[in-house]
Amino acid sequence: MDCQSRTSVSRGFWIAVGLACLLAPIPAQADTLHATDDAFTTPNPAANRGNNAVVRVQRNLVGNERRGFVRFDFSALPAGTGGADVDRATLRLFSTSFANFAPGRVSLHALSIPWTEATLTRGNEESPLPAPFATGVLIGSENDVVSVDVTAVVQGWIDSPGSNNGIAIVPEEVLNVRFASKESASQSHPMELEVVTLYTDADAIAAVPPGFTGYERIPFSTTTTVNSGQILILTATCSAGKKVLGGGALELIPGSGPPTPSFRLYASFPTGTPPGWEARWVNESLGPLNVSASVEAICAQAP
Repeated sequence: MDCQSRTSVSRGFWIAVGLACLLAPIPAQADTLHATDDAFTTPNPAANRGNNAVVRVQRNLVGNERRGFVRFDFSALPAGTGGADVDRATLRLFSTSFANFAPGRVSLHALSIPWTEATLTRGNEESPLPAPFATGVLIGSENDVVSVDVTAVVQGWIDSPGSNNGIAIVPEEVLNVRFASKESASQSHPMELEVVTLYTDADAIAAVPPGFTGYERIPFSTTTTVNSGQILILTATCSAGKKVLGGGALELIPGSGPPTPSFRLYASFPTGTPPGWEARWVNESLGPLNVSASVEAICAQAP
């Protein structure tokens, strides 16, 4: 095997798992979940918009609103997945192009009352809405992808399946945006939820070769500004007397979900002296990026 391999688990979001030849790789897994229900409500209390090709979110100058709703099914996740197994969950909204597009900010609310797209109206939607878990989410342009970190919400839904009643997308100001729905045949892309689960301690311990003892995971992380063309190097070092068995790295741009390809993980490999795991990224954009990055070494005492 390649001791410096890396595995792409999603568009723009990399997790490197290149275990140092003593172990078989223990991969991360990313599951992309598609909406089971999506709809929007209008000021008309009896209007149902569950079969539209778009989900409209709008507030006009007199305060009338259209609110979006989306819900996901978690049955596609691996059996036995718990909230603690979720490393990151990202909601992706795909804005569409139309003549009266007007940018603005929305809030996201985790709903507590069940609904279906076939019956949802302004008259029966949850009211008042629960407090938002995300605010100031900017829908800034047409034909764009907006990524929002929803990890804590998804962890709660997985641990308490009955609480999964989806998300309301509510305007915070005057705006007029549309997102592709699952009924769309011609729009860009329906809303989706990516759930990334990483290997657990139990998975890693089970893969440690016979005779190795004192298994440990050594993480190192930072949040920093990386200038254009600059290389960021992070190293996690094993405790004295232990050997590196593997490791990995991940990164994100806070506030925007998974990073763009302009911040690229180009190397992830074991180090010899001292033993550990090193990861290297480069900022290929034209300006500085504020990023969070982490590296982890898997170590144990050799027999």
